[in-house]
Amino acid sequence: DGGGGTSTAVERGTGRYRVELSEPGEYRVLVESGVARSFAKVRIGNERSVERNFDIPINWILGRVVDAEGNPLAGAGVSGSNGELDLSGMMGLYTDSNRDGRFALKYLEPGTYTVGATKAGYRPARSDPIRVQNDTRIDNLELVLDLSLAQIRGRLVDPRGVALSDGFIVAAPAGRHRLELASHTNVRADGTFTLDVPGEGALDITALAPGWAAARLSGVLPVDDTEIILQAGFGGRIATTVVDRNGVPKEGVVLEIRAEPEWLGSQAFRMFNPPAVSGPDGVAVAQRLAEGTYRVTVPGGASDIVHVVEGGTTELRLRAE
Repeated sequence: DGGGGTSTAVERGTGRYRVELSEPGEYRVLVESGVARSFAKVRIGNERSVERNFDIPINWILGRVVDAEGNPLAGAGVSGSNGELDLSGMMGLYTDSNRDGRFALKYLEPGTYTVGATKAGYRPARSDPIRVQNDTRIDNLELVLDLSLAQIRGRLVDPRGVALSDGFIVAAPAGRHRLELASHTNVRADGTFTLDVPGEGALDITALAPGWAAARLSGVLPVDDTEIILQAGFGGRIATTVVDRNGVPKEGVVLEIRAEPEWLGSQAFRMFNPPAVSGPDGVAVAQRLAEGTYRVTVPGGASDIVHVVEGGTTELRLRAE
Protein backbone atom coordinates (compact mmCIF):
# COMPACT_ATOMS: atom_id res chain seq x y z
CA ASP A 1 0.00 0.00 0.00
CA GLY A 2 1.12 3.52 -0.78
CA GLY A 3 3.81 2.57 -3.27
CA GLY A 4 4.06 1.91 -6.98
CA GLY A 5 2.51 -1.11 -8.68
CA THR A 6 3.59 -3.96 -10.88
CA SER A 7 1.69 -6.31 -13.18
CA THR A 8 2.08 -9.63 -14.96
CA ALA A 9 0.13 -11.88 -17.32
CA VAL A 10 -1.45 -15.17 -16.32
CA GLU A 11 0.11 -18.24 -17.94
CA ARG A 12 -2.15 -19.72 -20.59
CA GLY A 13 -3.52 -23.18 -19.86
CA THR A 14 -2.44 -23.31 -16.22
CA GLY A 15 -3.82 -20.08 -14.79
CA ARG A 16 -0.59 -19.58 -12.85
CA TYR A 17 1.12 -16.24 -12.32
CA ARG A 18 4.27 -14.88 -10.71
CA VAL A 19 4.91 -11.38 -9.35
CA GLU A 20 8.35 -10.22 -8.20
CA LEU A 21 8.26 -7.91 -5.16
CA SER A 22 11.17 -5.87 -3.86
CA GLU A 23 10.34 -5.69 -0.15
CA PRO A 24 8.02 -7.07 2.59
CA GLY A 25 4.72 -5.34 3.35
CA GLU A 26 0.99 -5.46 2.68
CA TYR A 27 0.00 -5.52 -0.99
CA ARG A 28 -3.33 -5.13 -2.74
CA VAL A 29 -3.65 -7.65 -5.57
CA LEU A 30 -6.12 -7.38 -8.44
CA VAL A 31 -6.82 -10.13 -10.97
CA GLU A 32 -8.84 -9.30 -14.10
CA SER A 33 -10.34 -11.60 -16.72
CA GLY A 34 -12.61 -9.97 -19.25
CA VAL A 35 -14.98 -7.81 -17.22
CA ALA A 36 -14.53 -9.96 -14.09
CA ARG A 37 -12.35 -8.84 -11.20
CA SER A 38 -11.14 -10.32 -7.93
CA PHE A 39 -9.33 -8.40 -5.16
CA ALA A 40 -7.29 -9.50 -2.17
CA LYS A 41 -4.85 -8.09 0.36
CA VAL A 42 -1.67 -10.11 0.78
CA ARG A 43 0.87 -9.60 3.56
CA ILE A 44 4.45 -10.49 2.63
CA GLY A 45 6.91 -11.16 5.45
CA ASN A 46 10.46 -12.43 5.26
CA GLU A 47 9.51 -15.68 3.49
CA ARG A 48 10.90 -16.14 -0.01
CA SER A 49 7.53 -16.82 -1.65
CA VAL A 50 3.81 -16.74 -0.92
CA GLU A 51 1.08 -18.54 -2.85
CA ARG A 52 -2.32 -16.90 -3.28
CA ASN A 53 -5.12 -18.35 -5.40
CA PHE A 54 -7.98 -16.34 -6.91
CA ASP A 55 -11.45 -17.47 -7.93
CA ILE A 56 -12.94 -15.62 -10.91
CA PRO A 57 -16.77 -15.80 -10.98
CA ILE A 58 -18.02 -18.05 -13.79
CA ASN A 59 -21.53 -16.65 -13.79
CA TRP A 60 -23.37 -16.07 -17.01
CA ILE A 61 -26.71 -15.31 -18.64
CA LEU A 62 -27.22 -16.86 -22.06
CA GLY A 63 -30.32 -16.35 -24.14
CA ARG A 64 -32.02 -15.56 -27.39
CA VAL A 65 -33.73 -12.55 -28.96
CA VAL A 66 -36.81 -13.42 -31.05
CA ASP A 67 -39.75 -11.67 -32.69
CA ALA A 68 -43.39 -12.17 -31.69
CA GLU A 69 -43.57 -15.33 -33.81
CA GLY A 70 -40.48 -16.87 -32.25
CA ASN A 71 -38.12 -16.19 -35.17
CA PRO A 72 -34.52 -15.34 -34.16
CA LEU A 73 -33.45 -11.71 -34.50
CA ALA A 74 -29.79 -11.15 -35.44
CA GLY A 75 -27.99 -7.91 -34.64
CA ALA A 76 -30.16 -6.91 -31.68
CA GLY A 77 -28.39 -4.87 -29.02
CA VAL A 78 -28.47 -6.67 -25.67
CA SER A 79 -27.72 -4.77 -22.46
CA GLY A 80 -27.38 -5.99 -18.89
CA SER A 81 -27.01 -4.15 -15.62
CA ASN A 82 -26.69 -4.85 -11.92
CA GLY A 83 -28.68 -1.68 -11.28
CA GLU A 84 -30.46 0.72 -13.65
CA LEU A 85 -30.66 -0.79 -17.13
CA ASP A 86 -29.43 1.36 -20.02
CA LEU A 87 -30.70 -0.04 -23.33
CA SER A 88 -28.59 2.47 -25.24
CA GLY A 89 -25.44 0.52 -24.35
CA MET A 90 -23.71 3.66 -23.09
CA MET A 91 -23.42 2.21 -19.59
CA GLY A 92 -23.25 -1.35 -18.21
CA LEU A 93 -22.78 -4.61 -20.12
CA TYR A 94 -23.46 -4.74 -23.85
CA THR A 95 -23.34 -7.30 -26.67
CA ASP A 96 -25.10 -8.11 -29.97
CA SER A 97 -27.20 -11.16 -30.80
CA ASN A 98 -25.70 -13.50 -33.44
CA ARG A 99 -27.40 -14.81 -36.57
CA ASP A 100 -29.34 -17.33 -34.45
CA GLY A 101 -30.51 -14.55 -32.16
CA ARG A 102 -28.31 -15.85 -29.35
CA PHE A 103 -26.32 -13.73 -26.90
CA ALA A 104 -24.04 -14.22 -23.89
CA LEU A 105 -23.31 -12.03 -20.87
CA LYS A 106 -20.47 -13.64 -18.92
CA TYR A 107 -18.22 -13.10 -15.87
CA LEU A 108 -21.02 -11.48 -13.89
CA GLU A 109 -20.44 -10.37 -10.32
CA PRO A 110 -23.17 -11.47 -7.86
CA GLY A 111 -26.17 -9.15 -7.82
CA THR A 112 -29.62 -8.58 -9.28
CA TYR A 113 -29.54 -8.02 -13.05
CA THR A 114 -31.97 -6.81 -15.65
CA VAL A 115 -31.37 -7.71 -19.31
CA GLY A 116 -32.91 -5.83 -22.23
CA ALA A 117 -32.83 -5.88 -26.02
CA THR A 118 -33.41 -3.37 -28.82
CA LYS A 119 -33.45 -3.55 -32.61
CA ALA A 120 -34.47 -1.10 -35.33
CA GLY A 121 -38.12 -1.61 -36.28
CA TYR A 122 -39.04 -3.16 -32.93
CA ARG A 123 -40.07 -2.00 -29.49
CA PRO A 124 -37.56 -2.52 -26.64
CA ALA A 125 -37.97 -5.46 -24.27
CA ARG A 126 -36.50 -6.23 -20.88
CA SER A 127 -36.42 -9.19 -18.51
CA ASP A 128 -37.70 -9.50 -14.98
CA PRO A 129 -34.97 -9.07 -12.33
CA ILE A 130 -32.51 -11.99 -12.35
CA ARG A 131 -30.67 -12.95 -9.16
CA VAL A 132 -27.07 -13.92 -9.88
CA GLN A 133 -25.10 -15.72 -7.16
CA ASN A 134 -21.89 -17.73 -7.24
CA ASP A 135 -21.92 -20.31 -10.04
CA THR A 136 -25.18 -19.00 -11.53
CA ARG A 137 -25.61 -20.22 -15.09
CA ILE A 138 -28.77 -19.22 -16.92
CA ASP A 139 -28.90 -20.73 -20.41
CA ASN A 140 -32.37 -20.00 -21.78
CA LEU A 141 -33.44 -16.37 -21.24
CA GLU A 142 -35.73 -15.32 -24.09
CA LEU A 143 -36.39 -11.69 -24.99
CA VAL A 144 -39.35 -11.11 -27.31
CA LEU A 145 -39.41 -7.94 -29.43
CA ASP A 146 -42.72 -6.71 -30.82
CA LEU A 147 -42.87 -4.64 -34.00
CA SER A 148 -42.69 -0.89 -33.48
CA LEU A 149 -46.04 0.92 -33.41
CA ALA A 150 -44.69 3.80 -35.48
CA GLN A 151 -41.50 5.63 -36.36
CA ILE A 152 -40.45 9.21 -35.81
CA ARG A 153 -38.27 10.93 -38.40
CA GLY A 154 -36.30 14.03 -37.60
CA ARG A 155 -33.19 16.18 -37.82
CA LEU A 156 -30.66 17.34 -35.24
CA VAL A 157 -29.37 20.87 -35.89
CA ASP A 158 -27.22 23.51 -34.17
CA PRO A 159 -28.49 26.98 -33.11
CA ARG A 160 -28.11 28.25 -36.70
CA GLY A 161 -30.08 25.34 -38.13
CA VAL A 162 -27.00 23.57 -39.54
CA ALA A 163 -27.22 19.77 -39.41
CA LEU A 164 -25.13 17.97 -36.77
CA SER A 165 -23.57 14.76 -38.04
CA ASP A 166 -22.75 13.19 -34.67
CA GLY A 167 -25.39 12.57 -32.05
CA PHE A 168 -27.54 10.10 -30.17
CA ILE A 169 -31.34 10.21 -29.82
CA VAL A 170 -33.39 8.58 -27.04
CA ALA A 171 -37.16 8.48 -26.56
CA ALA A 172 -39.27 7.13 -23.69
CA PRO A 173 -42.84 7.42 -22.40
CA ALA A 174 -43.43 10.97 -21.16
CA GLY A 175 -42.24 11.59 -17.61
CA ARG A 176 -39.88 8.59 -17.54
CA HIS A 177 -36.22 9.53 -17.12
CA ARG A 178 -34.81 6.01 -16.89
CA LEU A 179 -33.11 4.71 -20.02
CA GLU A 180 -34.35 1.15 -19.46
CA LEU A 181 -37.63 2.01 -21.22
CA ALA A 182 -36.08 4.06 -24.01
CA SER A 183 -35.75 3.56 -27.74
CA HIS A 184 -32.56 4.95 -29.23
CA THR A 185 -30.80 5.61 -32.52
CA ASN A 186 -27.74 7.37 -33.93
CA VAL A 187 -27.84 10.50 -36.05
CA ARG A 188 -26.82 10.05 -39.69
CA ALA A 189 -24.11 12.12 -41.39
CA ASP A 190 -26.73 14.55 -42.76
CA GLY A 191 -28.25 15.13 -39.31
CA THR A 192 -31.35 13.00 -39.92
CA PHE A 193 -32.57 10.10 -37.80
CA THR A 194 -35.34 7.52 -37.63
CA LEU A 195 -36.55 6.44 -34.20
CA ASP A 196 -38.89 3.61 -33.24
CA VAL A 197 -41.73 4.60 -30.93
CA PRO A 198 -41.19 2.71 -27.64
CA GLY A 199 -44.84 2.56 -26.55
CA GLU A 200 -48.27 4.13 -26.66
CA GLY A 201 -48.98 7.71 -25.65
CA ALA A 202 -46.87 10.86 -25.41
CA LEU A 203 -43.07 10.71 -25.53
CA ASP A 204 -40.11 12.64 -24.19
CA ILE A 205 -37.23 12.86 -26.68
CA THR A 206 -33.63 13.90 -25.97
CA ALA A 207 -30.68 14.42 -28.31
CA LEU A 208 -27.13 14.16 -26.98
CA ALA A 209 -24.27 15.45 -29.14
CA PRO A 210 -20.57 16.02 -28.34
CA GLY A 211 -19.81 19.70 -27.82
CA TRP A 212 -23.45 20.74 -27.32
CA ALA A 213 -26.02 20.88 -24.55
CA ALA A 214 -28.79 18.30 -24.70
CA ALA A 215 -31.78 19.12 -26.91
CA ARG A 216 -35.15 18.12 -25.46
CA LEU A 217 -38.79 17.80 -26.49
CA SER A 218 -41.49 16.80 -24.01
CA GLY A 219 -44.97 15.39 -24.52
CA VAL A 220 -44.59 14.55 -28.22
CA LEU A 221 -47.67 12.72 -29.55
CA PRO A 222 -46.35 10.54 -32.37
CA VAL A 223 -48.17 9.32 -35.42
CA ASP A 224 -46.54 7.23 -38.12
CA ASP A 225 -43.82 9.22 -39.91
CA THR A 226 -43.97 12.13 -37.46
CA GLU A 227 -41.13 14.53 -38.35
CA ILE A 228 -39.46 16.68 -35.69
CA ILE A 229 -36.55 19.10 -35.35
CA LEU A 230 -34.23 18.90 -32.34
CA GLN A 231 -32.07 22.00 -31.92
CA ALA A 232 -28.96 21.66 -29.75
CA GLY A 233 -27.80 24.76 -27.89
CA PHE A 234 -24.64 26.07 -26.28
CA GLY A 235 -26.15 25.49 -22.86
CA GLY A 236 -25.39 27.27 -19.63
CA ARG A 237 -22.63 27.02 -17.04
CA ILE A 238 -22.34 26.57 -13.28
CA ALA A 239 -19.21 28.13 -11.74
CA THR A 240 -18.79 26.79 -8.20
CA THR A 241 -16.19 28.08 -5.76
CA VAL A 242 -15.21 25.31 -3.33
CA VAL A 243 -13.73 26.40 0.02
CA ASP A 244 -12.66 24.65 3.21
CA ARG A 245 -14.14 25.41 6.62
CA ASN A 246 -11.86 28.44 6.90
CA GLY A 247 -13.01 29.88 3.59
CA VAL A 248 -9.76 29.00 1.79
CA PRO A 249 -10.19 27.83 -1.86
CA LYS A 250 -9.87 24.05 -2.14
CA GLU A 251 -8.26 22.48 -5.21
CA GLY A 252 -8.97 19.08 -6.78
CA VAL A 253 -12.59 18.62 -5.66
CA VAL A 254 -14.78 16.78 -8.19
CA LEU A 255 -18.36 18.04 -8.02
CA GLU A 256 -21.46 15.89 -8.37
CA ILE A 257 -24.02 17.56 -10.63
CA ARG A 258 -27.48 16.11 -11.17
CA ALA A 259 -30.60 17.49 -12.84
CA GLU A 260 -33.44 17.94 -10.36
CA PRO A 261 -35.90 16.66 -11.27
CA GLU A 262 -34.12 14.22 -13.56
CA TRP A 263 -35.13 14.08 -17.21
CA LEU A 264 -34.55 11.54 -19.97
CA GLY A 265 -30.81 11.38 -20.65
CA SER A 266 -29.90 13.80 -17.85
CA GLN A 267 -27.29 11.40 -16.45
CA ALA A 268 -25.79 10.50 -19.83
CA PHE A 269 -24.59 14.09 -20.50
CA ARG A 270 -21.60 13.30 -18.26
CA MET A 271 -20.28 11.09 -21.07
CA PHE A 272 -19.90 14.14 -23.32
CA ASN A 273 -18.58 16.60 -20.75
CA PRO A 274 -15.45 16.49 -18.58
CA PRO A 275 -16.05 16.39 -14.81
CA ALA A 276 -16.15 19.73 -12.97
CA VAL A 277 -12.95 19.80 -10.88
CA SER A 278 -11.90 22.78 -8.75
CA GLY A 279 -8.64 24.50 -9.75
CA PRO A 280 -6.08 26.36 -7.61
CA ASP A 281 -8.59 29.18 -7.14
CA GLY A 282 -11.21 26.69 -5.92
CA VAL A 283 -13.44 27.27 -8.95
CA ALA A 284 -15.01 24.31 -10.76
CA VAL A 285 -16.95 24.98 -13.97
CA ALA A 286 -19.62 22.70 -15.39
CA GLN A 287 -20.57 23.67 -18.92
CA ARG A 288 -22.88 22.77 -21.80
CA LEU A 289 -25.78 22.18 -19.40
CA ALA A 290 -29.30 22.15 -20.82
CA GLU A 291 -31.59 24.79 -19.36
CA GLY A 292 -33.13 23.62 -16.10
CA THR A 293 -32.55 23.08 -12.39
CA TYR A 294 -29.52 21.21 -11.02
CA ARG A 295 -28.26 20.09 -7.63
CA VAL A 296 -24.53 20.68 -7.12
CA THR A 297 -22.87 18.63 -4.38
CA VAL A 298 -19.40 18.53 -2.85
CA PRO A 299 -18.79 14.85 -1.98
CA GLY A 300 -19.11 14.57 1.77
CA GLY A 301 -19.87 18.29 2.02
CA ALA A 302 -22.48 20.90 1.18
CA SER A 303 -24.95 20.99 -1.72
CA ASP A 304 -27.29 23.52 -3.27
CA ILE A 305 -29.84 23.82 -6.07
CA VAL A 306 -29.35 26.33 -8.90
CA HIS A 307 -31.14 27.23 -12.13
CA VAL A 308 -29.28 27.24 -15.45
CA VAL A 309 -30.33 29.28 -18.49
CA GLU A 310 -29.11 29.09 -22.08
CA GLY A 311 -25.95 31.16 -22.51
CA GLY A 312 -25.77 32.15 -18.85
CA THR A 313 -23.38 31.44 -15.97
CA THR A 314 -24.72 30.67 -12.51
CA GLU A 315 -22.26 31.24 -9.65
CA LEU A 316 -22.26 29.25 -6.44
CA ARG A 317 -20.10 28.88 -3.32
CA LEU A 318 -19.94 25.56 -1.44
CA ARG A 319 -17.96 24.35 1.54
CA ALA A 320 -16.04 21.08 1.57
CA GLU A 321 -15.75 19.21 4.86
